[in-house]
Parts: sequence; C-alpha cells; structure tokens
Amino acid sequence: PAAYFNGGNAALGSSFVGGDGGVFVATATTGDIAVNADIEASTGANGSDVRAGKGGSVSLTANTGAVTVNKRIQVSHNTVNRRSASGGSITLKSGKTSGVAINVANTSQLLSLLDAAAPGPGGKIVIQATAPSGNSQVNISGQVQADRGTVDIRHSGSSGQVNLTNADIRADTLKVAALGSNGILQVGGGSLTADTTLQLYAPNGNGQVVFIGNVSLNGNSTKSIAGDTVTINNGVLVNVTGPNASVYVNST
Repeated sequence: PAAYFNGGNAALGSSFVGGDGGVFVATATTGDIAVNADIEASTGANGSDVRAGKGGSVSLTANTGAVTVNKRIQVSHNTVNRRSASGGSITLKSGKTSGVAINVANTSQLLSLLDAAAPGPGGKIVIQATAPSGNSQVNISGQVQADRGTVDIRHSGSSGQVNLTNADIRADTLKVAALGSNGILQVGGGSLTADTTLQLYAPNGNGQVVFIGNVSLNGNSTKSIAGDTVTINNGVLVNVTGPNASVYVNST
C-alpha cells in the first residue's frame, strides 16, 4: 500500500486551507532501500481552489547499499483544490561503491509540482551517489520534475557513471554531473527541460559526456555541456530548442 505523510485536508467548500506537507526520512545503515509503493508528503486539500501550504520532504539514504525507486514520490501538488504554495523536496543518496547505487526506474516519478501563480519558492530534487571511490552507477529512466525549482543529479565517485536513459527531467535549474576523475555522464535518449540553467558536465580528469541516444535539450535556459571529452555517437541526434548549447572540452 501507498504511504501518506500529507498535511490535513480542509472541508470542501470551506474557507480553510490544507496543512503543510509532512516529513519522511529513512536511512539504511546497511542494505538497500526499495520504493515499491507510492509515497506522498504533500500539502492537504484546500477548501477552495487557492494556493496554500508548504510542500513536504522525503529523504532516502542507503549508507552502503542501493536506493531503487519503482513508483511515485510526490511532495507538492498542482491540481484543483490542491495547489501547493511552495514546492517540496526529495533526496535520494547512496554510498554504494560498485554496481547500481541509485536506480530511478522507468515506472517511477519524482514530483515536486507547483502552479505558475504560486508564491513559491520551487522545490528541490537531489539524487546523489556519495562514495568518493568506486565505479557505481546512477541510473535515471523515469520522470523527475521540480516546477520552478532545482534538479541536481551527481556522482562523486572516482569512476562513477550517471546514465540518463529515456528520462523526462524538468526544472527551472537542471544539473547533471559525473564529478570523478574518470567519471562518465551518458545520455541515452529522453527529454531534458530547464527554464533558467541546464548543465551536463564531467569536468575533472578524464571525465566524459557521451550522447548514445537521441535527446532533446529544451527550454529558455542557458545550456552548457562540459567534459574532458564530449562525444555524440554516430547516428545520434541532440536536438536543442531555445538558446544554443555551449560545449566546453579540455581535449581536442
């Protein structure tokens, strides 16, 4: 069954507003964390169609194991009678050194939704592999959305790899990074959309950004791609809408 940590609901038709979203924190000192049912920590329903309530927070950390998300995690809403006033936060962290550290599957959704007229601010979604060494992977295939907020995906491992595979990621600011000296950011299809800033980077040592499948880089954002090498495989199309993308490489 789904797990709900939502704020209280106001009576429909009343002048009252729903409560702030709740907080859910889970830490595995050993072993894995798997989300196989929906988790909500969002604002409650409002009595009328107004914007009210702070988005909630969900934080999942596996100190040495994997974090796998197969379902929906939602921390703020943008639906009739349930429009949050500010976005919520989602944090996924893993210290696993090999194999898959974090997997956001194609059946999953990470949602911090916010109406354009809400006072804000937008929320934040952080996906982070924290082990300083090793060659583990962060795999993103689902929907990740932080309206008017930030999505920050990064791998700190020396040979860590971030794989975006047919992912749909949307935010005001979107950053995806493989930070290790031999880090690899691999983009295999999907859609990446940002309103202000879009950054794809593997800037340290022999860091690589590799496009292995057709992908769209969307939005009115400043777009930058940086690595020791940046490669678009034969036959792959990188479609850029809005401002052109700037590409920075250390090697020629």
